[in-house]
Amino acid sequence: APTQIEYRTITALPPVTKPIDSLQPIQQQESITEVANLTNEQPKKKSKEETIAQQIASLRRDMKMTQELVILGLLKDRSASERLKGLNYAAALNDPKPAVIQALIKTLREDESLNVRLSTIETLERFKQTDEVKRVLVSQHTKTDEPAEQTSLIETLVRMKAKESLPIFEQLQKDENIDSSVRLLARSGIGELSMITE
Repeated sequence: APTQIEYRTITALPPVTKPIDSLQPIQQQESITEVANLTNEQPKKKSKEETIAQQIASLRRDMKMTQELVILGLLKDRSASERLKGLNYAAALNDPKPAVIQALIKTLREDESLNVRLSTIETLERFKQTDEVKRVLVSQHTKTDEPAEQTSLIETLVRMKAKESLPIFEQLQKDENIDSSVRLLARSGIGELSMITE
């Protein structure tokens, strides 16, 4: 008997694929996660920078404190050259503590070395915004008879525009026991301070 051949038709189904839209939520989630990570990293970075800035500020305060302690120690030294070194350090300070100002005032009033006192006058001039400094410089005229010191005081007070020094200048120019050059300088100082209207 002849062989019978049976033919069957098979319909192929298309492959199952996810819609493109179904991928978007995953991508969006990944983007959100990345942004969140970046946002979290920024405060950490800023916090680290703030910490470094605080450490630097603390270090500067410690250095200034150490420097002021060194200055106070040098101003008490027996050697005039060491005291002068302390004055040089003090002149470099921008905002010295009251203890340093008081040490400078004590040096001006009590130091035996004329050179140290002259250097102290120059250093105190840097802190002329302090009314106490002006009063000390004015009163120092009554404590010294050294022409060099008197000259330095007059010139400094005129530069500081310290009109409160006018009475002492009047006394200096009239005192015949005072060096003639100091008397002339006091008279000149009176003229300059009298012109100040502020």
